[in-house]
Amino acid sequence: MIRLRAKGPTLASAKDGRDAYELAIQRGFVGSIDDWLRSLKGLPGRDGSDALGPYELAARNGFVGTEAEWLASLHGKDGKGLRGKAGIRGPQGPMPEHRWEGTSLQFQQGPEGDAWGDLVNLQGPKGDPGIGGGVLTLDGGNNWFPGGW
Repeated sequence: MIRLRAKGPTLASAKDGRDAYELAIQRGFVGSIDDWLRSLKGLPGRDGSDALGPYELAARNGFVGTEAEWLASLHGKDGKGLRGKAGIRGPQGPMPEHRWEGTSLQFQQGPEGDAWGDLVNLQGPKGDPGIGGGVLTLDGGNNWFPGGW
């Protein structure tokens, strides 16, 4: 048998140590403890559609004013306490490790420094093909020209 016992003071009628289920049996309940526990559930409550909202409750309890005035009344005055002094500035943290990976400058990241992220990638988009190619020649005025011009 399952016995449900509450901590703390007991009811006057339970001075002999009987629990609530046993008292229910004594007073005529017929059924198992599970039946009794199910019997403790009350009738369904109302849906609340006729319940008062907080503004209506405030008005019923003496608030005089519009709902907007009531909402504004909920904001208290700003505190006027003393502000503490600013703390001392701490030391600068360590510079993260960095490395070059191809054309990317990367820095170490993550709580254990186990990941690397790109800070900047110096590789631009692929350019157009060059003209002709071949040998550069120098004319008399120190100008260079690709071969074939």
